[in-house]
Amino acid sequence: MSSFQKTIAWTATAVAFHVLIVIATTSETFFYVNVGTSQPLFGGSINAMAIFDDVHIYYKYATLALEGKVPYRDYVMEYPILAFPLFVLPRVFVDDFETYKVAFGVEMLLADAALVYLVARRVGAREGMARVPARLAWYTACVLAFGSLTVARFDFAATLFGFAGALWWFSGHNALGGLAAALGTLMKIFPGVVAAPALVWEARCWRTSRMRGSLVFAATLALGASAWLALGGRRVAESLGYHLGRGLEIGSVYSGILMVAGRLGGWEMRAAYVRSAEELTAPGSALVTRLAVVAQGLALLLVMIRARKATDQGDGLRYAAAAVLALIVTGKVLSPQYLVWLLPFVAVLEGPSARVSRWLFLAACLATTAAYPWSYMGLVNGFHPLSLAILNLRNALLLILLGWLMFGTRDGLASDPGLKGLNR
Repeated sequence: MSSFQKTIAWTATAVAFHVLIVIATTSETFFYVNVGTSQPLFGGSINAMAIFDDVHIYYKYATLALEGKVPYRDYVMEYPILAFPLFVLPRVFVDDFETYKVAFGVEMLLADAALVYLVARRVGAREGMARVPARLAWYTACVLAFGSLTVARFDFAATLFGFAGALWWFSGHNALGGLAAALGTLMKIFPGVVAAPALVWEARCWRTSRMRGSLVFAATLALGASAWLALGGRRVAESLGYHLGRGLEIGSVYSGILMVAGRLGGWEMRAAYVRSAEELTAPGSALVTRLAVVAQGLALLLVMIRARKATDQGDGLRYAAAAVLALIVTGKVLSPQYLVWLLPFVAVLEGPSARVSRWLFLAACLATTAAYPWSYMGLVNGFHPLSLAILNLRNALLLILLGWLMFGTRDGLASDPGLKGLNR
């Protein structure tokens, strides 16, 4: 078999396992068996239907559009403009919500398949085809930890654009990389952070790069924003305001620390379901919420400073991963599906030091599974110590991983001091 045929075969095998995982983890009988009720200390229950609350929102927005209403202008939609086609496409072919869930899940599994293929091809080309099966097995273990979140959110689709953009940008296809990253940004904002280390990458050799990737990125964002404003007019600000007005989500790094401090200090705290998430109200939470965006900016600036040391494609992807993770851990919202954003980036890291990154990330995924849904009710009902311990363990693992990505050794990485391909 050729390398291409092997890549396709391993991709198909991995995705087949992912389909089985989705079937199992979306089954209320198999996976969501009265999670809270069976463990009274958590005081509540989570069922499979609740996991698809966001999909129901997508279905509602798509249905309104098919009824003739214009998104953003006629109704507020809290997602960027290119998320909308993802919602509408399954709705064009189905009417009822139950069938829509399946169609939307298929759409996300197709995005997952494309990601798996890109990972397999990258690993095969850089490290040899012999490494591909084990790497995809690790990837699949992470998918198992994510469970139904793989098909109950649209993060896999946005991740595909962010990861493809980084791959192309750091392999010399600058313009194509900038285009993909910008399209991902217009879908779910976070893919735009890969432009931070890429900008440094291009600036170092600006005479040959001509900053093509950054210019295409900026131009595509400008065109997308113009189309968004033309479609929704002044009401686009309401969509943006939805996120700007969000409080401190209960799963964030800051919330984990505040909840432990509150338990120890006897503070008055409460969790309330606001804007499709549990938000924490505690002493200092309002101030932390305001400062979170500053922390995100500083964290990305630090990644850019470290990215000046990048000498090859592997380094570029490593700092792109660090940029994505920096955005996650310093944000005021840290939903469980955010870890999906990082999955393909960690999968293609190279060298012995990359094994540490993958073990840390897998441990963080498993800790996320323990927190959502298995101990989630313990957070929102009384801030149970076990739930707090699990959440803070997950957050600590992510912080350690961020430090490792930015400051860890780079043994085993191939060197390319010439930064080849920047002129394309």
